Amino acid sequence: MATAPNMAVLAAAAAAPAVVRRVFDPSGAKRLEISLSLASRPTRTLSRPADEAVRRGLARIAGVKGGGDGALAAAVALLRQEDGSEICLDAPAEEAWSSAGRLRVGGETVEVLYDPPEVVELASPAFPLVGVPLAPLCRTRRCEVGEVQLRWEAASSAPAEAGPTSQWRPVGSGPSFAPPAGLAGHNLRVVATPPPLPGRSPLETSRELGSRAGSVVEPPPRPLLEARLRSLGGGAEGGGAE
Repeated sequence: MATAPNMAVLAAAAAAPAVVRRVFDPSGAKRLEISLSLASRPTRTLSRPADEAVRRGLARIAGVKGGGDGALAAAVALLRQEDGSEICLDAPAEEAWSSAGRLRVGGETVEVLYDPPEVVELASPAFPLVGVPLAPLCRTRRCEVGEVQLRWEAASSAPAEAGPTSQWRPVGSGPSFAPPAGLAGHNLRVVATPPPLPGRSPLETSRELGSRAGSVVEPPPRPLLEARLRSLGGGAEGGGAE
């Protein structure tokens, strides 16, 4: 496992992390799935043999064909977290990626998360109604569902006020949440945070909830609402609105 990060190295990265997952192909051979999203190019996922020299996968990431080590090193560098030194290009891919802290591609630097705990599915069986508890369904990898923290966030659905992710504001936390009346007409989402790897950032997953791009709606007439609450098995207490 990684030790405490070198803050001088960590400060360089602000983009989405490079996520490396260990998987097995149908023949039982171990492979690495490398998911990478950079500002300069679309999100892509590469599948590479775990025992190949890491240089081969890095060359694919950098788009370098030929040119020798100099051309490859100029385009991409896999960095150790502890001291920022470069990893040997001849190291086996599994060994190299598992000890890496940062990946530099051109002028961009991103954090590397090797086989991290993550939420692979986050879904809600219902759309948000004022006063009715919501409890999303989670499916995880490399952690237990009980270790995942849920944060509930809202944003205005008005076109003039709608904005980027920074406009989402926290409105609650916990495994369930009943939207209060003040959130009627707002967009609602749930953010799932699994436990992070030591010294690394957690790999968060979010999902907007609702039938109209996440809008919270007023409940139906009382008889229908009571039937809905009975089917959910509880009253209208929610998950700690803030």
